[in-house]
Amino acid sequence: ALHLAVKHTDGFIVGFLLDNGADINCQDDMGCTPLHLVHSDKTVVRLLLQRGAGVNIQDCMGCTPLHVIVRDMIDYGNDVVEELLDWGSCMNIRDIDGETPLATANKQIISVDGMKRHIIKLQYANLPMEFNCSIDLSDFESYQVACLEEVA
Repeated sequence: ALHLAVKHTDGFIVGFLLDNGADINCQDDMGCTPLHLVHSDKTVVRLLLQRGAGVNIQDCMGCTPLHVIVRDMIDYGNDVVEELLDWGSCMNIRDIDGETPLATANKQIISVDGMKRHIIKLQYANLPMEFNCSIDLSDFESYQVACLEEVA
């Protein structure tokens, strides 16, 4: 029921189900949690995160919610990306094809401002990238240079 409620971005029903014991990290037959399925409504995403949704749970394809959002970013934009990153979603978890959300974002034609802002926030706060997750520095360094050049 929770998966269906998040697909329809019904925040009231999502809250009701969670208040009545629904497992926030339950996985469907594809390994998707409710957080994998809700993309377009930042309010529902935030509700799930505030209630303890796991941001780095992988589905049967090895994708985290961040993989899904980045892949479908043309439809959903950067707001949800930033929200997931602010809650500790890792940019460098690899799916079964070896792709990370960071690498996927780098290949997208669209802007990846949400990831850039997150990298800059960590840099500005003098936090190591490992603060949120283990990161492949070879991917990060070139992306960090691009972010800093854009800001300058």
